[in-house]
Amino acid sequence: MHYVTFVLGTALKFSFIKVFTFFGVLVAIWVNYLAGDHHVVQVRPLVG
Repeated sequence: MHYVTFVLGTALKFSFIKVFTFFGVLVAIWVNYLAGDHHVVQVRPLVG
């Protein structure tokens, strides 16, 4: 049981990191869009 709980906890943790990173990229794109740097919008997600 403990192993299953550990696996589920790890999966949830990685999923949270993925979602957090995804929203971080969206925010970066939105900020760049508002700033009017349309070229930066395309480059920044690739650079990270």
